[in-house]
Amino acid sequence: MWKELNTYLDQYFNNNVVGLLKNAQSARFFMATEAISVVILGVA
Repeated sequence: MWKELNTYLDQYFNNNVVGLLKNAQSARFFMATEAISVVILGVA
């Protein structure tokens, strides 16, 4: 399960990083999502 989730997160970040960083609200969302993913990876 974690491996599939990690693959999804990798694809999501690769596909959306540039778009998310184009405005401040999305950038904050990206940082929050990234932090959540770090927690998930730490738990895994």
